[in-house]
Amino acid sequence: MNNNLSEIFDLIKKNEIILPSFQREFVWDVLAQKSLIASVISNIPCTSSLLVNYKDPGSINFLCKEIGNNLKQPYITPSSKNYSYLLDGQQRYSTLFYAFNNIYENLNLAQREIKLDSIFEQLKYRWFLDLKLINNDLFGYNSLKFDKLVADKYLPEEIIKIISSKKLNKTGKEFYSINKNRSDLISGCIEHSYVPLFWIIDFNYDVLKILKSIQKNNLNALYDNKEFEKLKIVICDFTFNESEFSKHILIINDKKSTDKQKKSSNDIILEQIEKISNEWSEKFSDFIKDRIKNYNLNPIYLEDIEKAIVTYSHINTGGTSLTTLDLICATSKSTDLRKKISENLFNKFNFINKEFIISEVELNERFDVFTNNNGIQNNFADFFIQVLNIIYFKNDKNPRTGKEYAINELPTNFSKQKYSLEKLNDDFIKNNLNYAIEIVRKICYFLNIHCGQRKFKNITNKLLLLPIAIAFIYIDNHDEKFIKKLISFYWIKLFSGSYDSHQNEQSYKDCIDIINWLLDQDPKVKESLIHQLDNEVLSKVEFSDYLSTCTNKPNKSLENNLMSYLLSINNEIHDFVSSQSIIDLNETIHHHHLIPLATASKIGYGTKEIRNKKHVLNVLMNITPISEKANIEIGRFTLKEYGDRLSVSNIDDHHITQDWVNFKYDDKDSHSLNKLNELFKKRHDDIAKNIRFILKNYLK
Repeated sequence: MNNNLSEIFDLIKKNEIILPSFQREFVWDVLAQKSLIASVISNIPCTSSLLVNYKDPGSINFLCKEIGNNLKQPYITPSSKNYSYLLDGQQRYSTLFYAFNNIYENLNLAQREIKLDSIFEQLKYRWFLDLKLINNDLFGYNSLKFDKLVADKYLPEEIIKIISSKKLNKTGKEFYSINKNRSDLISGCIEHSYVPLFWIIDFNYDVLKILKSIQKNNLNALYDNKEFEKLKIVICDFTFNESEFSKHILIINDKKSTDKQKKSSNDIILEQIEKISNEWSEKFSDFIKDRIKNYNLNPIYLEDIEKAIVTYSHINTGGTSLTTLDLICATSKSTDLRKKISENLFNKFNFINKEFIISEVELNERFDVFTNNNGIQNNFADFFIQVLNIIYFKNDKNPRTGKEYAINELPTNFSKQKYSLEKLNDDFIKNNLNYAIEIVRKICYFLNIHCGQRKFKNITNKLLLLPIAIAFIYIDNHDEKFIKKLISFYWIKLFSGSYDSHQNEQSYKDCIDIINWLLDQDPKVKESLIHQLDNEVLSKVEFSDYLSTCTNKPNKSLENNLMSYLLSINNEIHDFVSSQSIIDLNETIHHHHLIPLATASKIGYGTKEIRNKKHVLNVLMNITPISEKANIEIGRFTLKEYGDRLSVSNIDDHHITQDWVNFKYDDKDSHSLNKLNELFKKRHDDIAKNIRFILKNYLK
């Protein structure tokens, strides 16, 4: 089997080590890559990697991609009958392949640009050893006395200090840019004292040329600057001792010496400089080349794909736990779930828009379900699989009766990884993937547009999404009445504190209750919702009641949800930039203090005290959503100053009154503090009244 880096690299270049499409995106940052590179040069072993050998390509139909290729790139066909799938080790293999190989060699500029576009953003670097950063004579760089026994003992924390990365682009003027030729790269490395790690294995003669030139320049500088004592220590050896060096220096400096004598002594010293430079450079480059070329990645090769996937499911790569989607992708050989989701999630579709009219809509890409590498956020990935689980359960049949299961028979583990791995086989995924994407797309639009949730990854109480998903899957008619009922259900549960604790139990109960309610099979569910609305919404003790929102440290989840509610429940919400401006829900939104913290600022009263979460001005009822533009413009205004911009619409949308504008804060005045509490309580009661009025109508 192939173990060392040089052999692994050859297989990667020939596409004989490839990534199955279920692999996630490359996620390591520069620091993680640098740490691994340092481990290679210091010969610190890494954990084993896992590959599956396949000698018969006809017996497996995984979609495949090249190592390092981003998720937008087309699949590839293995070029050989002997190839291996890389199951665990993508981050390590990608890092080392792109760090120690000049992938742009022998490509014209257009091809180089295409190659640069094809790889993950985090891999678009050139890696060097920066010899200017060497301290303590590392590798004998300063003394030119390379000692392999000493170099063998260097630790990664010593090596990492001299590893440098340079970000690539298509039009860079830097010597290392992809549009530069080899001579530019060589001269740039010499000028900056860089050792290009991507040439060490295949172009070591260029590395040797660079090292010799760097050291000759260093020594020549000592010679030209007449730093003869330093130069003598470095270049003298048993063939050229210090007395001989001193003799030639005397000849060069002696006015009585002929030009011929001076030139002869000068040439002898320069020859010794070149000799010492060459000796050190050859030893150092051979050492680094040997370290990289023969580094062992400890690959484990398996022949049985089923056993390999079971092994894969138990591996934790680089500290990143595998999501359920990762494991489902590994068992779905004929479908690339991630690619399907990314290609179809933002397509246009007919749905109930903000005005509750059926129209062609699309999900806002800022809803943020993907990572910077076009991968899928882990929490969204888990939710997508949970939707597939629900679809499976709805279509499953009870083997005893031959009929579909009733919603009351929903298993308690239906949202868990174990359920997914047992139930979701390749055929089911292939037949239901498009439907699952349709359902998830609608749910995301519902959360974004109808509930004001601006980014999926920031949604709190994610287990509440399961009963919402159940409703979308079990109820076919997603009309205005259906949407309004779900809006009401969603906010009642959040504002009553139902998901503040025991979320698993609450979510499971709500999954059953919501279907029994929407199918008119259990009127008690609606009665329970109305009771919660009247008695618990913004009234739950120690969660959303007056004390919790007006006097105590705010619950961050409640704050985010209340701001989302204020943004979503009206078609338009006025901003504070001007009386006519409307907040653009697609732009950045800030949570702004109605009575500004600047109001509390005075001599001797520090920012730390003002920003204290327990400060009276940091309570939830002093916060409202505004645009980023407004926040910049009025950031340090007094309430009176930006109150002059308010109209009736602004005041109503944010549930404040003219009393807020005229209020003067004074933390030493009991009358002022009492008035402040009245303002907060009135706003709390007004918002609660608004919620109850609107949601009760939606429940009908």
